[in-house]
Amino acid sequence: MKVKVFCKTTGKGRQTFYLTAGGSIYYLFTQDYRISVKDYFSKGVSVNELFNGTGRNNMALCKTKERVTNYIKYIEKEFDLCILKSTAKKFGTKKAA
Repeated sequence: MKVKVFCKTTGKGRQTFYLTAGGSIYYLFTQDYRISVKDYFSKGVSVNELFNGTGRNNMALCKTKERVTNYIKYIEKEFDLCILKSTAKKFGTKKAA
C-alpha cells in the first residue's frame, strides 16, 4: 500500500494536508501557508521520507512533520489502519505502509 502525504493551497494563506492510503484520501489538517512546507509537500511525500531528516534546519517544516505524524496516528486509530512502522510493531503486524 502506497501512503503519501500532500498539501494543497486552499483559501488565502492556508494549506490543507491530506493522506492517501489504499486508494482513499483522508483529511489531516489545515494550517497557515509556508512556502518551504509547500515546496516539500506539494508533490506528495511518502511516509518513510517524513523521517529521513530533511529540513532539520527549517523550523516550519520540522513542526509540520511532527504535526503530520500526530495526525497520522489519529487516522490510524479512527479508521483502523496500519501506516507507521511503530504501529505495526505495537500490534505485531508485519506490514506497515
